[in-house]
Amino acid sequence: MEPHLRGEYEQAEVRLRATLAMAPELPQAHHHLAVVLEAQGRTVEAIRHLEHALDLDPELPGAVERLAGYRADARARRA
Repeated sequence: MEPHLRGEYEQAEVRLRATLAMAPELPQAHHHLAVVLEAQGRTVEAIRHLEHALDLDPELPGAVERLAGYRADARARRA
C-alpha cells in the first residue's frame, strides 16, 4: 500500500517531490502531491500544484473538482 493511503504524508511528499524532480511535467504527480499537501493542511500549496497539473492536462480526472473544493475550503478558512 502506498504511503499516502497509510496516512504517511511526509513520506509520500518526499517520494512525489523526487518524482517531480525527475519528471516536472507529470500532471498526475502534481495532482497526488496536492492531495498529500491538503491532507497536511497546506491548502495554498495544494492549490498551486493542482493548478499546475491542470495547466499540463486540462482533462486530468478529478482535478477540476478537487481544485474547486480546495478553493472553497481556503475561502471558508479566511472568512
